Amino acid sequence: GRPRLSDFSQVLKHSPDVVRMMLMIALIEATWSMAQPFMPLFAYQEKGANEFVLGGIATSISVLPILLSIPLGRLADRYGRKKLLFALTPAVYLAFLFLVFANGNTMLIASGLFSGFTSINIAIASAMTAEIMPKGQMGRWIGMVSLIRGLISIPAPILGGVIWDHIGPQYVFIAAILLDLFLRVPLLASIR
Repeated sequence: GRPRLSDFSQVLKHSPDVVRMMLMIALIEATWSMAQPFMPLFAYQEKGANEFVLGGIATSISVLPILLSIPLGRLADRYGRKKLLFALTPAVYLAFLFLVFANGNTMLIASGLFSGFTSINIAIASAMTAEIMPKGQMGRWIGMVSLIRGLISIPAPILGGVIWDHIGPQYVFIAAILLDLFLRVPLLASIR
């Protein structure tokens, strides 16, 4: 039959890690949604990137997920998804820092390259979510995770725009790092 509200509360009561896991995944999405729309604009307006460099940045985002998803997935299986998420966190920050401090096209392309770690992180975190819920509740669980991810990622670009207009363009990316460092990383640490 149709799911009842009590079915969803059962999902939330399954483990103390459930809500933390939902928020942790939503924060990966939120920081990316906050910064990503502004990356090409920043590269163009602040760093003088032309259409070829912008195309190179957009293309390079796909390189690492294509090359590293399977090997990193195997590492996650062997050593743990949580450990790998911690290990990849600085690489995601490098994407933003290369962009902010770029003094040439190579650093801009490197920014795109390192941005590929975000999609790898989302895939690893999604695999973690599947491990904490029994199969019978998986549909509701994935639906709830997707809803929270969507709801948190809606205001994220607006926040990025406010920061861009009122504080400064580079602070969109610094804010994304700080949000991740002070919200998502402690949540990840608290998940068993």
